[in-house]
Amino acid sequence: MNNIAEKFMELPEDVRSGSIKIFGRWFGKPYDNYHRAVSAKYENNILNISFIEGETLEIHMPSDPEIDGNVLRIKTAETVKWSWYYYGKPKTKENLFYLKYTVKENEVSVNTNSPFSVTSGIITEAAVEIH
Repeated sequence: MNNIAEKFMELPEDVRSGSIKIFGRWFGKPYDNYHRAVSAKYENNILNISFIEGETLEIHMPSDPEIDGNVLRIKTAETVKWSWYYYGKPKTKENLFYLKYTVKENEVSVNTNSPFSVTSGIITEAAVEIH
């Protein structure tokens, strides 16, 4: 897994960028958002992916990555944290939101500071998909 970040950034842009789905839950409406990855690093069993609008995807203990057509899928992870700035507002600390999905005892809980309604993840779904 040590070279997962390098391999990720070597993928074609249409595979490493797109709409984000975490444990079966879309960020926004399906295919409504397009997030373009600009960098990735892997340290201490955490894959950090940065996107062009300042969003970050933090995947703790990622495993079983695969590509299915234009979909990048990471099947399992202990924790997945998606952070973004409220779109259309200044990129300030007050406008930085997150969704943090954590696997514990065959369930996926979600913690957030987002003003939007969120639902816990689905344990049988892939930890992360980029469509």
